[in-house]
Amino acid sequence: MSQAALIVTEAIELCRGSYWWRLVAAGGSTVAFLIFRKFIKSAKKAIEVRRVKSRHDRVIIFSRYPVPGKSKTRLIPLLGERGASTCQLRMTDNLLRMFRAKMKASASAGNKWCVELRYTGGDTRQMEHWMMPFKPSPEHAGTIWRPQAEGDLGHKMAEAMSTAFGEGARRVVVIGSDIPGITSDIVSEAFVALPSQNDPEAARLCSQFVLGPAMDGGYYLVAAHRSIQHKLDELFTGMTWGTETVRQEQIAAARRLDIEPTILPRHLSDLDVPGDFQMIGDCLGHSPADFRAPTVGVVIPVLNEEKSIEQCIHHAVSHAAHPERLRIVVSDGGSSDGTCEKVLALAADQHALLGATLQLLHSAPGRGAQQNNGAAAAGNVTCLIFVHADNKLPVNFDNTMVEYLSVPGNVLGSFRFWLDVLEPDGPVSSPLFRIKMTMLATVVKWRVQGKEMPYGDQCLFLTRQAFEQCGGFPNTRLMEDYILVKKMQEVGHVHSAPGPPTVTSARRWVKYGLKASALNFFILTAYELGVQPDTLADYYYGKKRPAAVAQSTG
Repeated sequence: MSQAALIVTEAIELCRGSYWWRLVAAGGSTVAFLIFRKFIKSAKKAIEVRRVKSRHDRVIIFSRYPVPGKSKTRLIPLLGERGASTCQLRMTDNLLRMFRAKMKASASAGNKWCVELRYTGGDTRQMEHWMMPFKPSPEHAGTIWRPQAEGDLGHKMAEAMSTAFGEGARRVVVIGSDIPGITSDIVSEAFVALPSQNDPEAARLCSQFVLGPAMDGGYYLVAAHRSIQHKLDELFTGMTWGTETVRQEQIAAARRLDIEPTILPRHLSDLDVPGDFQMIGDCLGHSPADFRAPTVGVVIPVLNEEKSIEQCIHHAVSHAAHPERLRIVVSDGGSSDGTCEKVLALAADQHALLGATLQLLHSAPGRGAQQNNGAAAAGNVTCLIFVHADNKLPVNFDNTMVEYLSVPGNVLGSFRFWLDVLEPDGPVSSPLFRIKMTMLATVVKWRVQGKEMPYGDQCLFLTRQAFEQCGGFPNTRLMEDYILVKKMQEVGHVHSAPGPPTVTSARRWVKYGLKASALNFFILTAYELGVQPDTLADYYYGKKRPAAVAQSTG
């Protein structure tokens, strides 16, 4: 035995049975458990990916990681660089969500699809961030993703199809991400045209190759059966990609290989040049203005906020990079002070609003109902932000929102949490109180970074489309922000946007101290244990019940 081994052995003998020995043993057991748990998670992930890959029907989507200036470059004159890349993102996300819904529905019928995204651009970390909500799991069918092969479009499609057939697929459909009019029914139609069994006789009687005709002379969909796998390289060679003759060239190439293609009856158009928006903008669900000059609906729920509402609106207008694109809705839950009068006075002062519009809405009480009614009153805006009356929005908040939501994978954002007593020109407070508030802001920062869980006093924002798809806030008097965040975590990431924070009033902590945070923790714990939000609201606010129906004023 070496000298080092003897020293270690003697040290162990000295520590055996002591407190330190038990501590080391406990620490070692904990580390071993964490390593084992990570191994189990990795194994489960590998099993789920293999399960998805083994499905007999595969849909392959060709797309690009959206980068301003590199995505949809022919749309830049109409949409701008960021608008063009955001358009690419929205189209790809819409397809992924549509197929995920289709897979969930078809799984119960035993007709399962594998969906694969073939991408260019973007590194592994960026793609992991984007694809997080689409990963395969035991709870729902997922999407796998890989980089596209090198070479021209024909070689890329041949390689993607060959790989899918090699992994067990029998039928493969390939589409682009820039066809807003495509539906899961059209893809199902392509699968139906191909033989479902791996039987040469069935393959001979059915079509082996399917094309979806595009209006510009190309094709928006190509599907093949594994029986022609050995012909794929030759099938896609020699095409003049991007021209109006490519569909006829593809049909001729198939016939030279004794393959008679089936042509789907529906003609679709891709979104490639500015003129395409006139034909298919409705399918996308957005107008060019949504990408070129996005509008922002600022919803402020209030109840007796006459002391803070003017300053809140002033900061929203003066801190916006484009105040003329703001639609501010103050949703009142039955104020009995001068809140409504102050809002109406501000709405009449067009010079002070700098081109923004301001509306007062009388709503049923309860922050969830007030914010839903305010969002509806904001109309067809691109993005929505929900601001408490004691919040001060940061400078250029509207640009920050748009940039954050254009990052693939981000679905709900907020601003960093900060308190007015920590500002140089903030209310006077004791050094001890400032230390406590600094600690509180740090804990909130950790909560958002670690659990992706911002609260309403951080000014939650998202696209109007995402807000409508998730069903908005629950009509509860409490926990509405927490419930919305939990819903959005299922479809993407929830973070704080980089840059300056939103500054909120420390009035609750001035009045109650850290008991206010303790009460929040108690309410959250009770909700997670199954207590209903309205029951918690009775405890938090007292016995109040929503009454009025929403009606608009001004």
